[in-house]
Amino acid sequence: MRSKGHALQSLPFNVMMTLYMNLKEYDKVDSIISEMMEKNIQLDIYSYNIWLSSRGSQGSEERMEQVFEQMKPDRTVNPNWTTFSMMATMYIKMGQLEKAEACLKKVESRITGRDRIPYHYLLSLCASYIKDGDFEKAQSFYDRMVDVGGKPNSSTWETLAEGHIKEQRISEALSCWKEAFSAEGSKSWRPKPVNASAFLELCEQEANSVSKELFMGLLKQSGQRKNKSYASLIGLADEDVSDDDLSLKKDRTNITKDDDDEKEAVAGCMQVEKLEVPSYQSEFRWQDYSAEEYLGNWRD
Repeated sequence: MRSKGHALQSLPFNVMMTLYMNLKEYDKVDSIISEMMEKNIQLDIYSYNIWLSSRGSQGSEERMEQVFEQMKPDRTVNPNWTTFSMMATMYIKMGQLEKAEACLKKVESRITGRDRIPYHYLLSLCASYIKDGDFEKAQSFYDRMVDVGGKPNSSTWETLAEGHIKEQRISEALSCWKEAFSAEGSKSWRPKPVNASAFLELCEQEANSVSKELFMGLLKQSGQRKNKSYASLIGLADEDVSDDDLSLKKDRTNITKDDDDEKEAVAGCMQVEKLEVPSYQSEFRWQDYSAEEYLGNWRD
């Protein structure tokens, strides 16, 4: 593409950086940025967002902030909610919750009209506060987001239930479970076995058989009786349980909160980039090329 004169604008560079991000070849992202600067090719908002994501994915708080500082005086770009939600996701992953909250406040101020996608990033901070044992701050932040239009999904309700379980508040946890099972899209959601088990164990410790039965009823009504991962919790015999594609095979001791947080952080960043990339399609249908074809064209 270089020899054919196509690599004169940011678009092909952004596409290549997105590819390298997917391959986790972050050093090549830096190389492309350097090439753009050497050739005086203007970085656009997508270039900066990908560059920020690359630095954050490497766990480098300082280097990510260096990119943002370089971005601020650039009058050709204006940091958007994608920029700050991506940075917040990275800060959460690094355990920098105060910086994450500061970014999410900037996200909040940039939400316009009926665009509710950013709230998924705002609500994600609750899980990190609960993980750190700061449930009151998690609840306060959650309440504020709901007040300004955020819509919690089943996973968010489960996260709040997890916090109440840690605080040994059975009735509050059960209330969150009920919301989780009735929330929009709950049919494609299942509670994590480790959380379900923790709630039932708490009920047994407190001799709260009523809450225990109500929760098991929720599991049964939602169809979890067909899943072997929940069979022992509900009290069904093996012959009463059928295997299906939804069955969770992992041992619940291997399902750690850190793993979940990391997956959510990475997923959040990639969702951000996927939301932004389609605007390129009117300029250049790069999605018609395979990775091998595109790399070949790039190197020619």
